[in-house]
Amino acid sequence: TDEVAEAVAAAQGAMGGWQAQDVSARQSSLSAWADGLQGYAEHFAKLVTQETGMAESAAQAEVAQAVAALKGDDQIEAEGCQALVWDDSLSLAGVVGQMAPLLRSGATLVLKPSPRMPGSAYALVELSGRVGLPAGIVNLVQGDEAAVSALCAHEGVSRLVFVGRPELGNRVGAMAAKEQKPFTLRA
Repeated sequence: TDEVAEAVAAAQGAMGGWQAQDVSARQSSLSAWADGLQGYAEHFAKLVTQETGMAESAAQAEVAQAVAALKGDDQIEAEGCQALVWDDSLSLAGVVGQMAPLLRSGATLVLKPSPRMPGSAYALVELSGRVGLPAGIVNLVQGDEAAVSALCAHEGVSRLVFVGRPELGNRVGAMAAKEQKPFTLRA
């Protein structure tokens, strides 16, 4: 609960400045992140291989797709602090593909990856700071159901988005409904 509160506070603190930028300025930050990811492509491919068992060539393709998602131009209408939760069925490219449109729209994020795949999410958030993405735009919490419950209960989270297997998504959705938290399930 304390980690979630800290992450949400950071996201809320960064929100005004991030939303005040126009889309091209936000995209410039995302492009810098993409360039950084490309620079560490081999490192990220190894992380993906270790976490998923994916073949090296497939992991390299994942990184390339994540770079492309950060350099893309799609947006999702979103505002405020969005919590993005995913299970171990979502790949690096899938995570970045979900994050980038939200960030382009001006939302700030709290990410909660699968406990089975924490390394690539941690490295991705660490890289965001190294390439100059403003502090608090992308935040990370680790954990299991308790972390998801804390995100659902925190009033500073505008929406909880779950990406992954529908059966787990339905459980997360029930937790969100209990707290009357707006919820989106993406399979």
